[in-house]
Amino acid sequence: MDLPHNFKYRTTFSGCMSKLLFANDDVDTLEERFVEFAKPIADRLEQLSTITNLVDFRNQSAQFWLISSFRDLRGIVAACERKTYPMFFDWYFPRFIPVTLRALDALYDVPEVTTAILKFFAEFVLNRNGRMNWGTSSPNGILLFRETSNLLHTIGRKFITFKN
Repeated sequence: MDLPHNFKYRTTFSGCMSKLLFANDDVDTLEERFVEFAKPIADRLEQLSTITNLVDFRNQSAQFWLISSFRDLRGIVAACERKTYPMFFDWYFPRFIPVTLRALDALYDVPEVTTAILKFFAEFVLNRNGRMNWGTSSPNGILLFRETSNLLHTIGRKFITFKN
């Protein structure tokens, strides 16, 4: 699974494994099982979040972990439904937003990384089957909009300066 030519299968594999995880009706232990399931991804992203110098993101291993992590996350979030999406949202947001923005800031010119991150974020903000079911007093929709705007602003600003 950790070979670059297997990247395209990571999303499908993670999605299938997530559907199996989410299919269990035991809601009481679902969050614990999900946190354990996503622990390798969380560990990788937390390790990447310790990178302070944007140049260090250019390391091949950092790029590999970013691509694989965001492909895995895209598979997981694609498998989410109404009862599981809020759990994923609370796990990802705002914990991993900073590393996502820094990675885009550093690797805007590496299509493999930007594609993985942007496709994940597109799936993350997609309200498939009404899975974003927050109450009217919840700020989550506004927070998600703000961070999506920040992400698009970051990549857009870099594209403009890169083209010139």
